[in-house]
Amino acid sequence: MTRWITVITLTRSFEAETVKGRLESEGIKVFIKNSAINQIYPLDNKILGGLEVQVRADDVVAAVDILREIGYRIKRHETNSILHYIDTHSKVIPFIGVLQVEYRILILASIPALMIALAIVLLAV
Repeated sequence: MTRWITVITLTRSFEAETVKGRLESEGIKVFIKNSAINQIYPLDNKILGGLEVQVRADDVVAAVDILREIGYRIKRHETNSILHYIDTHSKVIPFIGVLQVEYRILILASIPALMIALAIVLLAV
């Protein structure tokens, strides 16, 4: 199985697509992680962790060189996003830890709403 590594995290879809096009023009396969979130919340993805431009592990060095060449400052590890934090820490939750991070977020976000609804129903009785 191919291991994908995040080389840069961007907040705007057009910028991520431009970077993807540039890397693909150099023969590097690219995947943009969290692009589904961009369709739901298209304005600014920084809150949700951004759009992660990922390349195969074998292509990381070449991709970073290209990104630096076109003016990006690349950190060693792009793991400072809230989405990465949630992904890392929610994998240990039974039953939902095996789901994609987007689904885990939806489930975890709905739990407080269900608790409040349950409390209102119980207090009304």
